Amino acid sequence: MKQRRLPPEDHSLIYQEIGKANDRAAILVGVSLMEHGLERAIRTALREPATQAEEQALFSDRGIVGTLSQAINLAVGPETKQDMHRLRDIRNEAAHNVNQVSFETEPIRSWMRELKYLDKPIADPRSKFMLIITLMSSGLLVTAAHNSGEEYGSEDEDQAPDAGDGELPSYVSGPRPGLPSRGGDLIVQLRR
Repeated sequence: MKQRRLPPEDHSLIYQEIGKANDRAAILVGVSLMEHGLERAIRTALREPATQAEEQALFSDRGIVGTLSQAINLAVGPETKQDMHRLRDIRNEAAHNVNQVSFETEPIRSWMRELKYLDKPIADPRSKFMLIITLMSSGLLVTAAHNSGEEYGSEDEDQAPDAGDGELPSYVSGPRPGLPSRGGDLIVQLRR
C-alpha cells in the first residue's frame, strides 16, 4: 500500500499489455492492479486522514494497511480473502524467485488450481489469472466509486475495460453493483 506507486492511467491499455507480457510480468502487474483497486476501495471507505501523521499511520510501509496482506485482512471477507492471499503468494513467488517462473511452474501452478473466485472452472491458468485479476480490480474500483458517490467510468475515475461510457462491464455482476458473484465480500465490511 505504498503511496509512492503511481496509479494506473488507463486500465484497458494495461490489460492489453499484460495480455502480451511474459507470465512473470503479467503476475507482477496484474496483482499490482488488484492492490491499487483495494487501496482505492479502502481509502474511499474511510474518512480522509486529517493529518500527515494519520496518513502515515494508515498507509505507510509500517502503517495499519501498509502491506497488501494487511489490506486484505482488514477489508476483505473470508471467501475472497483466501484467493487474494493466494494471488499475493503468486506475486511474491514471481518477484523473488530468480529462476524461471510461469503459470506452469510449481508452486504457482498448484496455487492457481486453489483459486475459487470464479463460478466456472477455467483450465488454462493464465486465462484464469487474467479473468480473476480483471474482475477483482474492476470490482474494487466500482466499490471505490460507490463508496465515494462518484459515477464509475467518469472522466476522472480509473477506467476498467468496457467501462468508459459509465456502464458496468458486462462481466461484472453480483450482490452489489460491480461485484462478481463471489465478490460480495470484497470490501463491504468497511463503512465511513
